[in-house]
Amino acid sequence: MKKLDKSDVDSFEEPSPEDFLMEEEETEEEKKRKNSRKRLFQFIGLFVAVLLVAQIFNLWLDLFSPQSRELARVSEELSTIEHMESYKEAVAVIAGSGSRGTGFIISPDGYMLTNHHVIEQNEPFYVSLPNGEVYEAEVIKSIETPDLALLKVEGDQLPFYH
Repeated sequence: MKKLDKSDVDSFEEPSPEDFLMEEEETEEEKKRKNSRKRLFQFIGLFVAVLLVAQIFNLWLDLFSPQSRELARVSEELSTIEHMESYKEAVAVIAGSGSRGTGFIISPDGYMLTNHHVIEQNEPFYVSLPNGEVYEAEVIKSIETPDLALLKVEGDQLPFYH
């Protein structure tokens, strides 16, 4: 059997109380680190919540601003005017391959105005009226610079803007 020397015996001794203190200090550092992370996430969460509340408050102010109320009042006023109904009937939706827009009929025999960019794509174009009628439209003239186009649909006694 081998005889144990003093260095072998020292390696099997109990740890000193200082060894335990070192571990406690590390644990305290870990706790501090965890607490600082927790505080950081709490701060970020609070910051995001404050931003959301501020955004909602801003939207609420915009919704009830004097300009918004005035716009709503004028829109309501205009929609109750009798002759505005005839204007609404003259507004048409123009759809083509890859484009869509609006225009309005300017004569009872089917001439209508729209924007050039609406009819830039190739024909055919179809015009849908508020009453559900659909017509094929022909481009009479299109001018890019003022962004205007004149179309013609075949129809009689169409509602028009006058």
